[in-house]
Amino acid sequence: MSKLWWALILGCPRTAPLPEAQGLSSVVEASAEALAGEVREGRFRDRRHGWELPIPEGWVAYPGPEAGLMRVAVEKVATAVRVEVWVFSGGGDLSARRREGCFWSYEDQGHFTALEGAGPIHTATCIPDDPAGPRIYASITRRAGQILQVEVHAPADRLVAAKEEGDALTRGLIW
Repeated sequence: MSKLWWALILGCPRTAPLPEAQGLSSVVEASAEALAGEVREGRFRDRRHGWELPIPEGWVAYPGPEAGLMRVAVEKVATAVRVEVWVFSGGGDLSARRREGCFWSYEDQGHFTALEGAGPIHTATCIPDDPAGPRIYASITRRAGQILQVEVHAPADRLVAAKEEGDALTRGLIW
């Protein structure tokens, strides 16, 4: 009997929108406006920090939230290579930030080509807890009072090729 009662209540047409639903479109619009940046003419531009990253054909950009640390994730659809760009407040060292699901096993500092023109870069490799998961290669540098951590997420079955694809994308970073 109670199932029939719920079916009747839920199935009855409503004459006015629910109070919670009023203003829903403004919430959607507000969240769309609250993204970290946007893609225009093949480039992602970060609204707060001003840097740009190319988005070549075959790659898809997923801007993070304006208030978030992860500013954009870019994925190459055909190969599942993923690049994430994180920005942290400028203080502190350049060591890799803690991530769930993996542990940083290798770290080094020097001049590397993944972020050309960045000066000294701290690099780190995060080994996934799940051996089939992607390995994360991070390049970390300081720029304009911020710490920029650029990560290439390489599928386990194509580590070297994926790292090269991701590095080719990050070399186009303009700051």
